[in-house]
Amino acid sequence: MNPEIKTLFIYYAPHPIHSAFAETVTSERYHCGVSFSEVLVNFIKGLFKRESYDVLFLESGTCLPVALALKKSKTKIVLLNADPLFFELPKINFLKRKILKFLISYVDAVIVNSQLNQDLASKYFHKKIYTVRPFGLNSNFNINCDIASSNLLFIGNEGEYKGFNSLLEAVEKLNEDKTLYDLYIVGSSADRITSDYDWLHKEGFLHDLDPYFRECSIYIHPAEYESFGASIIEAMAAGLIPIITKNCGASDVFKENHLEFLIMDNNNPETIKNKITEIYNQPLPWKKDISKKCKEISLDYTKETQLRKFKNTFDEITADLLENDNG
Repeated sequence: MNPEIKTLFIYYAPHPIHSAFAETVTSERYHCGVSFSEVLVNFIKGLFKRESYDVLFLESGTCLPVALALKKSKTKIVLLNADPLFFELPKINFLKRKILKFLISYVDAVIVNSQLNQDLASKYFHKKIYTVRPFGLNSNFNINCDIASSNLLFIGNEGEYKGFNSLLEAVEKLNEDKTLYDLYIVGSSADRITSDYDWLHKEGFLHDLDPYFRECSIYIHPAEYESFGASIIEAMAAGLIPIITKNCGASDVFKENHLEFLIMDNNNPETIKNKITEIYNQPLPWKKDISKKCKEISLDYTKETQLRKFKNTFDEITADLLENDNG
């Protein structure tokens, strides 16, 4: 932390990764609220808050109204964009879109977690955009998955753009004649699935993911949009072979490491079905080699490494912003 720069973290949940980022630069926090009524109440409270800050660090676009209420004349706003803000912006109604664009105009710098989010953000934000990738929150490098198993894994929340419905349809097709694969759905997405099969395991939200990383061999993230996908890195840490779409921010990591063959062009059920079959039917030595490579790649995204990168990036941003202001 830089004691000379007074920073306030305005949060929505917060996500544990975002919270860890914030802890590297400040111990001061302000909850913006979750529901519209909570955000409104905290916006009004913010208008009467006398304390001033050099920098307001926002967890997501949800925090923008409260940030505007807390902003003083020289306060800088740094927005962490690891959510679907800029992905959903063109899809929302005209009035809400105008309000969000107005709020975004007060942002001084944006930190994204992928090139995908940078491309989306640059359509609406025309100042400098910085990139810091996340770390695997549940990475356990001591696990070696059962690479020969036919157990498939998906981890994600209930947003339909995560692609879990397409994945379910793909596995339905694969198991049409006889059960070839078991599919484990972890996270709140499981609550949105009404289908029931012997091979479908709707596990819901869990704190301990290690048993699934041990028993599964392929991790599938067939998202229509995913800002990055920290769960992809977590699965790779255990040696699972990941299958993702090009609409996942983590796809850049795959391209940088020559794993393009694990990226799907779309999340159509037929595409997912064919890719699962292709990977599962590879010889065991090939799968072991890819599994080992995935583990090695995941070591580049440890908590310590990414927190250091975030801290350095945030310090660079605040130094530039405050220096320009003083100049």
